[in-house]
Amino acid sequence: MNIRLQLLLERYLSNNCTPSEAEELMQLVLVHENEPAIKNLIEQYIEKLRGEPEAKAYRLPAVRSQKIYDEILMYQKNVSTIVEMQPRQSSYKKWIWSAAAIVIIAIGMYSYLQPGNNIPDVKVAQAEIIKDINPPAGTHATILLANGQRIVLDSVNAGAIAMQGNIQIKKAGAEQIVYNGKPGGEMQYNTLTVPRGGKVINITLSDGSRIWLNSASSLRYPVAFYDNERKVELTGEAYFEVAKDPARKFIVTHNNVATEVLGTHFNINSYSDEPDIKITLLEGSVRIVKNSESKVLKPGEQARVSSDIKMADDVDLEEVMAWKNGYFQFAGAGIEDVMRQVSRWYDVEVAYEGKPKAQHFRGGIAKDVDVSSVFKMLETTGAVHFRIEGRRIIVMP
Repeated sequence: MNIRLQLLLERYLSNNCTPSEAEELMQLVLVHENEPAIKNLIEQYIEKLRGEPEAKAYRLPAVRSQKIYDEILMYQKNVSTIVEMQPRQSSYKKWIWSAAAIVIIAIGMYSYLQPGNNIPDVKVAQAEIIKDINPPAGTHATILLANGQRIVLDSVNAGAIAMQGNIQIKKAGAEQIVYNGKPGGEMQYNTLTVPRGGKVINITLSDGSRIWLNSASSLRYPVAFYDNERKVELTGEAYFEVAKDPARKFIVTHNNVATEVLGTHFNINSYSDEPDIKITLLEGSVRIVKNSESKVLKPGEQARVSSDIKMADDVDLEEVMAWKNGYFQFAGAGIEDVMRQVSRWYDVEVAYEGKPKAQHFRGGIAKDVDVSSVFKMLETTGAVHFRIEGRRIIVMP
């Protein structure tokens, strides 16, 4: 059994658990592979109580670990039942509170026995609690048209959704937008935005270039390209597969940095809360320009841009592209790096309670899981633990 889980369970059964430890325990209980060990520990504790003289005298009921475990799973209903008891003197106080501790682990309820099986009056209050955080259920993406109209993409059916001059905007799937048509009329701009907590969306521009936009990101682009260059503006992260056009460069601007290409595959991470802008080249050639400085990337290289442009060739491309492929992938990431990704994907606030141990996390997990599954993977290192408070994640040593 996970050592942390065993410690928390024993503290809970002995009625020595703090509220924060109880919350942490409830999250660990929801990991199904812990079920046999939890039942066994509860069973041992019940048998120990039955051996105490006070328990025999006052008929501890035949409560079994399976029943208690089933009640624990009621926590998944997002409701905790809190019972306030009237104070009552009793010579059996020690046994009473030990027995109560068994039941509190089930649904946060204190209960105790009296001679003759009389049960004191209780006041029950319902308190809604978010026990876990689900992955995004949709893109939640919007397109801001040139005329100021905003289209919520999750709320429209597949097919044509708007016209911008001669260009038709089509929703080709739940997470795919396509612009079709020939240039005509005046230059118009649209903006595609995926908020925090939104799935990745794929857009095909009028020149055939395909772009995947990550959560907490936006892309401003011409409805059709007229000039001798194709220019778009990025905030956040996107992966580009630029249609080849030797006559017109494709330029991505992001935080005063320009990435210039003719036709290539590359990824840009330009989130404002990241220490560097990272441009990673998978295929072709790109030029990175900031102020008067410029560098040319080769496939497999990454430019890290802050006050200047630094080049790196020891890049884990699988880690870079994991977000597009539906995974969290860590190849030596620190906890702050990891939690920035978690906060954007699940749309949560992250706070730190104490300083977690220095740790480089390695491994991957699908992004279509509840946030507790991600935490379970990270906690196997023993370097970090997590507590969920609504949509706030507390990171602890």
